[in-house]
Amino acid sequence: MASKLYIDVLNNIFEYNKDDISTLHSILLVNRFWARIVVELLWENPFSYAHVKVKLHNHYVYKTYDKLLNVYRLFIDDCKELLFDYPSFIKTLNWKYLRCEDDGVQLFNMFIRKSTKITELKLNCLNRGIEKYYARDEEVLRCVKSLSQIKSLKINDKIPSYWYLEIFSDIFNDLNTLTVDCYVSNNLHGLSEFIQAQKSLKNLIIRNFFPIIKEGLKAQSNSIKYIKLAKNRVKENVESLTSLQYCSNLETLEFSFWNLKKNECQTLSKIIFPNLRSLIFDHSKIDCEDLINMIKVNGSNLKYLCLTNLHFLWSVETNLIEIDLIEISKNIKQFCSQLSTFKLQTYWEHKSIIYIFQDIIINLEFFTLEFLKSGKPLLEFKAPINLENILTTMDELK
Repeated sequence: MASKLYIDVLNNIFEYNKDDISTLHSILLVNRFWARIVVELLWENPFSYAHVKVKLHNHYVYKTYDKLLNVYRLFIDDCKELLFDYPSFIKTLNWKYLRCEDDGVQLFNMFIRKSTKITELKLNCLNRGIEKYYARDEEVLRCVKSLSQIKSLKINDKIPSYWYLEIFSDIFNDLNTLTVDCYVSNNLHGLSEFIQAQKSLKNLIIRNFFPIIKEGLKAQSNSIKYIKLAKNRVKENVESLTSLQYCSNLETLEFSFWNLKKNECQTLSKIIFPNLRSLIFDHSKIDCEDLINMIKVNGSNLKYLCLTNLHFLWSVETNLIEIDLIEISKNIKQFCSQLSTFKLQTYWEHKSIIYIFQDIIINLEFFTLEFLKSGKPLLEFKAPINLENILTTMDELK
């Protein structure tokens, strides 16, 4: 019998290739022993690569391939014919991949019954889109009561408040990660109380707009390490970002496709996060002046700074881009003495960028540069970073 150490070593090797499906399939064919180990990786979240997005009744829905679903359907009645108990390997259960199937609720129930490994649950499609699926959504909500081992939950605020307060708070009270898609503004107090009910929430991801969760953030002030605000689609947030001040142990603050209003920037520039290590602006709207103010206030402990595709770097007037980059560079140098990783992405393709940031780059452990306009590959450099090597690489890509 193979030792546990040998199995653990193989697991680690195969885990490294978990996103390379073709490689995992090749490993699967080596022998039965390797197959038994790698099959769990292949089947822990097969829906993520076995579906197609289609338009139905003016709404997009996710259709899982019948070939995969037909395997799982054999287990609804506890099939014993197959070599592996495939449903038992599921770790991520996402309702959107089953929602439009007539037996979707049965399949969902079967996964809950068969797998003890489900740690990530995604229910953020509830009560959205095609109305005929709403009844199925209600049934699914009633299925989750035995999933107390969930560590990552993705939901939306269209779930009735009593589910947050009376059911979810009892079932899912030990989350590490909570992702919430916000669509309505009159159902948010339940969300705040749900956040309060957590034992020690580490990661909070908010999409569309910032909700009323002040009391929830207060309750989790010592535990939340990571906050991401993504894809805001409304003109105004329901709640001011002022409540972020209660996240005293925050280590990473990320904005992804999030357009920061002037008043939000002014609010953020006054909040000190004493433990902030990573500041990320990805495809987000923020003025250069406001970005610099945030760097001034929270740059002292930063290890990682990401500035990718910011709108003020889109200008066709290269002299304006250069002026902004020079100011950013000056302030990073002055206020971010511990910075070790810097990622910059811009449409402006010019060697001047390297000279502007040269005093910062030479002291970094990692530097990443990407020019969006040209479609050239990502340039990545590790310490010790030589400026001449960067310039040479840029010349070779011309």
